[in-house]
Amino acid sequence: MLNVPVEELREEVGGLCMDVFLQMLFKDNFIHADLHPGNIHFQRRRVGTDSGHFLRSELVILDAGLAVQMSAQDRRNFTDVFYALTTNDGRRAAQLMVERTPGDRSLVRDEAGFVAEVGSLVSEVCGKGFALGKVRLGECFGQLLSLACEHRVKLETSFVTVATSIIVLEGVGRQLSPIVDLAGAARPMLAEAIANRWSG
Repeated sequence: MLNVPVEELREEVGGLCMDVFLQMLFKDNFIHADLHPGNIHFQRRRVGTDSGHFLRSELVILDAGLAVQMSAQDRRNFTDVFYALTTNDGRRAAQLMVERTPGDRSLVRDEAGFVAEVGSLVSEVCGKGFALGKVRLGECFGQLLSLACEHRVKLETSFVTVATSIIVLEGVGRQLSPIVDLAGAARPMLAEAIANRWSG
């Protein structure tokens, strides 16, 4: 590992963190809710095969005491909202949040205003793509949660937990490799999750 340039190693670990998080979120339905740097351990192991030896990179996630598993409905809701965000369709994301609120929809304050504000937010903050060096996901999700609160759009607890995990992941990813693209990495898994829903 000492022979690997630091920047190359940072990129590898950043990409691995993103892949592991997305795997947990979209395939395993197990979301670690406390992914700070102290709970993420990177290692390289020498692995032997018939054709020789190679180093395998591994990410070890520690302390799963704070974890969330989404119900099928919550998972569907999050997947649809996240897909809308990664395709820069903030208005659709907001409409989904209102339509699928677990609260009383009649209590939502200024639904049209909420949809318009989230649409503007996503275009302004997330419209540059989701590469961590270009956009602050924490800012985007923080403002999204703030707008939901302001307009009395009740969200599932699991949605808030996942949003918070993404905010923390952003901090870790930004320190390691700001070129990692969350949306680009997520789209294939999002598409697969949506396709599986239609086929299953």
